[in-house]
Amino acid sequence: MTLNMSLKKCVLMVTMVMTGSIAFAVDPPKSVKIFYDNLQRLGTTNSSDEAASAQQSMVKCFHEGDKGGPDVTMDGIGEEIQASTYTARLYRLLFMQKSLKIESCNILKTESNGQPDQLGGKNGMEATHLVSYVTKKYIKNGVCEVYNDMVTVSNQSGLITEMMNVSSFEGIAQFSQTVSAGESGIEQLRARAAYYYTNKDYETAYKCYEELMKRAPHDGDAAYRIALMTFWRRGCKNRFSKKEAKKVAIQYVEIAIEYANPVIKQKAINVWQNWDRQNIYF
Repeated sequence: MTLNMSLKKCVLMVTMVMTGSIAFAVDPPKSVKIFYDNLQRLGTTNSSDEAASAQQSMVKCFHEGDKGGPDVTMDGIGEEIQASTYTARLYRLLFMQKSLKIESCNILKTESNGQPDQLGGKNGMEATHLVSYVTKKYIKNGVCEVYNDMVTVSNQSGLITEMMNVSSFEGIAQFSQTVSAGESGIEQLRARAAYYYTNKDYETAYKCYEELMKRAPHDGDAAYRIALMTFWRRGCKNRFSKKEAKKVAIQYVEIAIEYANPVIKQKAINVWQNWDRQNIYF
């Protein structure tokens, strides 16, 4: 690489930072970019049609957005509300009342989260979710308010399954104890399990999978994941002996074989066959 090319790259990187853009190791999901682009549109447009379109676009970024979306805890509201209600409040505050102004909004980074998988043996993990970290700054009644958003997106659907404010991006986030009803809640639990598993909080991840199985006893994907964790005694070591863990794991993997999609079903069959042959790590 020539010196001139290196200088040009440095200038480009500085320009990107100065203009608020950031280079990502993992690109932020489309739904996250659409959500925050339209959030800023709400704060700048004077057109009622454009504002309504922006709010509708934000709702569509969420899993089951047409049914209200998952519950979120955002921006000092102090209560959990559905995503559609949250975007409606932003529409009112930013566009209708103009009592809230958005000063800046930056997607800082996006990371990949995963769930237990047979690939790679004991440490196997399949990337299933992306987590984006966003900092936004509001001006309300002349006072600056800064919020850190953690936004989880399913790789499969590309839609937001979880959105919450966090005090800091350091350490493991503390999710709300409650989970949305219906399909949104199932996707929230799946996303939380992936987050905790990636961050090696296996006990909490295991509890998420257990709750998933209670809510959706025929969820083949969840059955496959908890089967692997049970067999390896990740998150349940104090609950099961090795013999007990294998017995429970086989019960879960049989559910996966019966109800999972073809890809997970084949993985579950492979797992069952290896366990049957006494291949502990495969």
